[in-house]
Amino acid sequence: MRKMFAGRAFELTADGMRFGKSECSWLFLRDSCTCARCVDPSTSQKLFGFAEIPYNIQQSHIRHLSKGEVEVTWLNDIPGYENHQSVFSATFFDQNTSTKDQLAARNSFLYPQPWNREAIESVGSRMDLNFEDFMQSGQWLAEAVWRLQKSGLVFIHDVPIRPESVKNVAERLGPIRNTFYGETWDVRSVPSAKNVAYTSDHLGFHQDLLYMANPPGLQLLHVMKSSTVGGHSLFADAYNAIKQLQAKRTKHIRALLTVPVTYHYRNDGQWYDYTRPTLETGALDVLRGPNSFRRLQDLEYMRDYEYINYSPPFQAPFMMQGVGDLQNSMSKTLQDSQKFSRTSIKSYHEAIRALKGELEADENVYETRMESGTCVVFNNRRIVHARTAFSSTEGERWLRGAYVDMDCLMSRWRTVGATIRQDPSTNMLLEDEL
Repeated sequence: MRKMFAGRAFELTADGMRFGKSECSWLFLRDSCTCARCVDPSTSQKLFGFAEIPYNIQQSHIRHLSKGEVEVTWLNDIPGYENHQSVFSATFFDQNTSTKDQLAARNSFLYPQPWNREAIESVGSRMDLNFEDFMQSGQWLAEAVWRLQKSGLVFIHDVPIRPESVKNVAERLGPIRNTFYGETWDVRSVPSAKNVAYTSDHLGFHQDLLYMANPPGLQLLHVMKSSTVGGHSLFADAYNAIKQLQAKRTKHIRALLTVPVTYHYRNDGQWYDYTRPTLETGALDVLRGPNSFRRLQDLEYMRDYEYINYSPPFQAPFMMQGVGDLQNSMSKTLQDSQKFSRTSIKSYHEAIRALKGELEADENVYETRMESGTCVVFNNRRIVHARTAFSSTEGERWLRGAYVDMDCLMSRWRTVGATIRQDPSTNMLLEDEL
């Protein structure tokens, strides 16, 4: 039965409502009801479970209301929900015709923009924020969150030289992630250091805490003192490196996606250990379903790669089996396992060398000497950071650090960011391009 609703044609089927190629099933629509009987007005929590909806849920009547809304009266509803109607707006259907539309409606569909040194240097001050603006203005907070999602890197200047300042900056973005280093921590050279970061030696590109099941999403480093010779900060965008690698040697992407790498920290009374591939696919791949793995050349690096894991200083020995062997290891012979291991390690060695080359290429590295009062914030699951060696006998280099989970950043964007973007009175421009 074909009808018109909110200016678009739709038809009723046995299973739901179809709009062109998109269809909302009765189960989906019933589960999406937000009336006061289904969602508590105070707590905003659902008052029923999806499993409670009967298999044979159907509509008994559909009625068009004002403003393009549609009212569905249910047949065979959940016990206790007799004479129940659900009202859906035209916007609801616009926002639920595809996964892309759903993510956009939740302010979750922001494509990161890969960058190299030239791109960062060309935008100049657009990577920089003022501390007072960041702390006091909702517009500038939204701008900071936007930039962190797009480029993964911002610099906040004129931060007060006080031990608590890094905590103040971090909590503007979300609750601090506490680890065995504490809520905040110091980065300075010390005798008999328990971490290479606490020496004056060169520290190569890496990401922090990959030996944890859930590494922190954001890292903050606030410069308290910077008077040494050397000690420059280096940053590179791993998304950009993968983009370059994928254009040149697609076969390396498969090794980075499938070969498990173990990271560990075993020192100072701590022992952490976790295994993950170098590339991890994101939520969109999950939403495509169990058979969603496509040809490698079809993978879109910005949409399908959510995390890139790279931390050579904390890499442990490889596991004997590859990802494909882990679930079936009991049924494989040791000879087969060792054969697979030799093959996978060789392919991974070629791939990680190629990735290292892209990360460290001069044109991809942004080098800066951060002065006292500067706080850098970057995406720890995307941006790799490093430090040049510095003199431990001349001057002083002291940074204060903190972590914030990525969920907190997304929450900030969905609230503050969405409000700013929808407010026509603001003159803040959230740029899409670097």
